[in-house]
Order: sequence, then C-alpha cells, then structure tokens
Amino acid sequence: MTERTDPLEQKLFQIADSITLGELLRHDSSRHWAISAISNIAMNQPDSPMELSVAERLMLYSMTSINGLIDSNDRHDAYQRCRIAVEQNRSERARAQIDA
Repeated sequence: MTERTDPLEQKLFQIADSITLGELLRHDSSRHWAISAISNIAMNQPDSPMELSVAERLMLYSMTSINGLIDSNDRHDAYQRCRIAVEQNRSERARAQIDA
C-alpha cells in the first residue's frame, strides 16, 4: 500500500486499522453490513487480478474464502437487514427535507 500524505486520510486509516473484520462480524450492529461487504467483495472481483498486488490478491482470496463459510440464509438475512436500513434512512431523509 502506498504511503498516505493527506492528514485526514492518515487519521481515517489509523482508526480503520484498529478495527478487525472479526470485530465487525461479532457485533450485531455491524454483522449484517460486514457480511454484505464480504459478499460484495467476493462476488465482484476485478477482471485482471494478476495486475493487483500480492497483498490485494491475498485479501480478495481471503474474502472469497470467508464468504464461502457464510451460510446462504445468513447472507440473505444480512442483505435484507441492510436493504431495510437503507430504505428507512432514505425515508427519514425525505421526510426531513419535506419538513424543512
């Protein structure tokens, strides 16, 4: 990974690096989002993986392996929870704009 020079970006990665995928999967508040992200990463691989770095190919391989361990019903439930959360957020924003 290239060195980040933007201070905001550096802070973002510093905080993000302190959170593990395991933590995201352990907590109910983030599990469905993590499963959705894992599945999307695993199912939408680049067309030319050999152009990626070894580290990135390893990460994609790991995501694909993890995705294979997630039960399809759990994956479906996670997508449903994400969809409902996004729809609720959109509705709330639309109501807030109407009320403004």
